Amino acid sequence: MAQGASEAVEAVHFSFMTDEEVRKHSVVKVTSPNLLDTLGGPLPGGLYDPAMGPLSERSQCKSCGQGTVHCPGHCGHIELVSPVFNPLLFNMLHNLLQRTCFYCFHFRASKEEVEKCVSELELIAKGDVIGPKTMDVLSPDNSADREESEGSHMSCTTDDLKLQDRSEYNKRPSWDNFQFTEAMAVIDRILKTKSEKCSNCETKNPKINKPSFGRFHMVCLIASHWSL
Repeated sequence: MAQGASEAVEAVHFSFMTDEEVRKHSVVKVTSPNLLDTLGGPLPGGLYDPAMGPLSERSQCKSCGQGTVHCPGHCGHIELVSPVFNPLLFNMLHNLLQRTCFYCFHFRASKEEVEKCVSELELIAKGDVIGPKTMDVLSPDNSADREESEGSHMSCTTDDLKLQDRSEYNKRPSWDNFQFTEAMAVIDRILKTKSEKCSNCETKNPKINKPSFGRFHMVCLIASHWSL
């Protein structure tokens, strides 16, 4: 006997569609900036292409054959000449640029802090949301005891986690709310570290301003600022 669908929602996963997924989901490639032809009808390949849905109550959708009441509407796509920034990720990109060294191309934070962040994210991805919290309170002297404790994740280093089979991480279809919250807390912590001077190459970086949405402005360093 077939089992019915559950009434409870276990998880909801949100992500950005890839270029291949957008093309696969699209029913028409929009190639014309014109909306209507000379007779006032929808122009094929335009923004009113009938494949994306009917425009009037008497017309039918060319994709599903339904009218305006039952047609859900279908997506088209536009092939862009050059890559563009996703506006939803623009602020995140600005934060990353402010914390990236333009000389050694690493995070301006110390190597130890970055490795600690990676280790915490690896544990969270594995399902251990308690481990990253205890990493701050446990001292290095207790590392031997942590290795002997059964079921403890604190003895795992970054290199140890890299050697593990990553397939067990990929088996998880999505993160739960606790994992997402803890992961964002780890990322926010390292992104809050603001420093013009890189901890790795000790070079002072220019400032990255955001005069308006969608634009970056790099403030050049004068000669006196290059002194370390």
